Amino acid sequence: MVSLWDMLCMMTVATSLGGATSSAQLAGGGIIRYGIGVLLGVGLGLLSMAAMRRAGHLVFRSLPPGDATEKSPVRLTLIYVAAGVWLMGPSPALSLWLTGYVLRTAFP
Repeated sequence: MVSLWDMLCMMTVATSLGGATSSAQLAGGGIIRYGIGVLLGVGLGLLSMAAMRRAGHLVFRSLPPGDATEKSPVRLTLIYVAAGVWLMGPSPALSLWLTGYVLRTAFP
């Protein structure tokens, strides 16, 4: 079964891929540019997912054992909010900027 955390981690790969391919389109399109964009997008997305999973592991490991009926700790809420913000803002933006730089350098 896929948890919400796993779904957010997988969506990070998709947003990074979207940022990289949009950068390839802004650079002029073409098979080579799109190929480089896809490769960079998947690579950056997997790195982003690994960072999110590591941060989540640190937070989830520090949660106190107990009943699920208790109120969730604040840090649990904050890690989900941080994942949502990372998913919508910095992840695709960094992918867009980095891919754009690589494409401008490789294809002047």
